[in-house]
Amino acid sequence: MFCLSSKNMRKTEKEYDFVIVGSGLGGLACAYILGSEGYSVAVLEKNIQLGGSMQVFARNKSVFETGVHYIGSLDKGENLYQFFKYFELLDKLKLRRLDDDGFDIIRFNDGKEYRYGHGYEKFKKNLYQDFPDDKQVIDQYCQDLQKMCERFPLYNLEVDNDQSYLQNTELMEINAYQYFVELTDNKRLRNVLAGSNLLYAGMKEKTPFYVHALIMNSYITGSYRLVDGSSQIATQFSKSIRKHGGKIFKRAKIVGANYHQDGRVREVITEDGTTYKGKNFISNIHPSVTIQVFGEDRFLPAYKKRLSKLENSISSFTVHLAFKKNSFEYPNYNVYQYNIDDVWGAIEYDQKNWPQALLISCSPMSKSEKYADSMSILAYMSDKETEH
Repeated sequence: MFCLSSKNMRKTEKEYDFVIVGSGLGGLACAYILGSEGYSVAVLEKNIQLGGSMQVFARNKSVFETGVHYIGSLDKGENLYQFFKYFELLDKLKLRRLDDDGFDIIRFNDGKEYRYGHGYEKFKKNLYQDFPDDKQVIDQYCQDLQKMCERFPLYNLEVDNDQSYLQNTELMEINAYQYFVELTDNKRLRNVLAGSNLLYAGMKEKTPFYVHALIMNSYITGSYRLVDGSSQIATQFSKSIRKHGGKIFKRAKIVGANYHQDGRVREVITEDGTTYKGKNFISNIHPSVTIQVFGEDRFLPAYKKRLSKLENSISSFTVHLAFKKNSFEYPNYNVYQYNIDDVWGAIEYDQKNWPQALLISCSPMSKSEKYADSMSILAYMSDKETEH
């Protein structure tokens, strides 16, 4: 753990009710909720830009997303719609709903493409046209998605005090790939239904069906893009947090902490030596980094052991393209392009056959509704390729 001598520290006199480390979506949401309830809140962010994966960057005056290419469940009454409404964001965000006839297009190397329609009726209607002999299978799939989502009360903004679904091993361990194998013998239909698994890096052996269901249902019930970039979420969050009296400190990288005699954190220390006092502390940074900052001796051995066994999932390589003005018409949908028949096999690759799968997405800009300003193309890539 990084330590500073007391003579290098710049102590802040104010003691906050809550000090939140990290300004990702979770940290900003916590700050808003606590601030709106009358607590004094400080958010500490190591970067100059807030928002974690909602950060954007610009090249040649074109704006590119770092993590949020589109979002779901934003039709009226859906869960993200309700969240944004609660956080006073809904009327402040610039949003564009993706095409009803196909917000996602699943495309294979043989040139055939399949469209995910908005809403379950349109979703099914499109697939009926492509797979007229499999209507019952498609109906069953949609029913299973919705039934699985009903099993997660918090997803539906309902209170579940006992959280019984977390102890339901039968529910939690249903494998997504195996589910599709048992659903139908039609291999192409299986791969179409699982065609957007680039979103969650789906793996045959590991990915549970509930992950697929919660994500897929979200996009079917309202897929949107953020016009001019997702950083507007963080910007509007910060305004609301400050309105409730909260403080946000940028370039405040936490490197250590000081403690009360009973072991509770008294204050955190930033890289420049400033300390921030608090009655309570919330970490919105990676668990392993949290342990490094606060010290391994502050955490239960079982928690550290469990964390040490977690493997990092596959990473991605992204090409960002900036278009000449009015040269490429804006596509109001995403494309998942597969160069193999098995969408689950794209995560395993070697350099000779890379890339086997692509996610192609354009960010809408307010300066032009007709033309795209930029495009991002994502492919699986192991972080081991950039180790040296």
